[in-house]
Amino acid sequence: MFLVKSLSQTRWECRIESIKAIKFRVPKIRDELFQLSKTSEDSKIKSEAMCLETYEMENFEFCSNHMTGDKGKFLSMSEYKGERVVVTAKNSKMPISHIEKAVIVPRFSPHQVEVDNVYHVLGIKKNLLSVSQLTASGNYVVFGPKDVGVYRRFKPICPAIVKGRRLEFVYAMSAQEAYINKARKNETADLWHTRLGHVSYNRLKAMMKQSMLKGLPNLEMRENVVCWESSRASI
Repeated sequence: MFLVKSLSQTRWECRIESIKAIKFRVPKIRDELFQLSKTSEDSKIKSEAMCLETYEMENFEFCSNHMTGDKGKFLSMSEYKGERVVVTAKNSKMPISHIEKAVIVPRFSPHQVEVDNVYHVLGIKKNLLSVSQLTASGNYVVFGPKDVGVYRRFKPICPAIVKGRRLEFVYAMSAQEAYINKARKNETADLWHTRLGHVSYNRLKAMMKQSMLKGLPNLEMRENVVCWESSRASI
């Protein structure tokens, strides 16, 4: 996902169709763990969970920003006056018509859960949740082998195997911050060429010169280079 700047518009690219669906499933054992957490100080899990309803959330995936095409989920709607659009894997553009607060119905609570800054995207058929937005609101998102949970409070019972840090909208796992900085310095034109779907080197040079792509560093460009993948596709 990249923030692309051009003379006419700013686009937040979200490859909707390339993301695999992640089902929100609540195992039966979680009910027992919640009861233990309320009654025992020695319980292994001490947390208050916001368990998302399986029926309500089964089609939710993860993206850079909360978004849905269902007007019925909104408490109110304010017209979106920005320049962002949602770009799919097929390079089609979906306009953002409104942005406001939406609601989710938890499975084990009669109360609705409000989610802020949700895009209403015309034509979108899936409901998307942003992990970074959930955690920015003070929640904890915990992934397991078969399910994922969003928690108001969460206390782990053992040290983390690997730790990372948040960098804008993504989480980077690294042994040291210096490693991340070193990796950034070692970025090459070939690496960015591959990241951007084997874009031509001339186009990459123009994007770098005009600062069209946020995060694209100043790279040393080679002349008269032909991409093997691109040439094979054109045959």
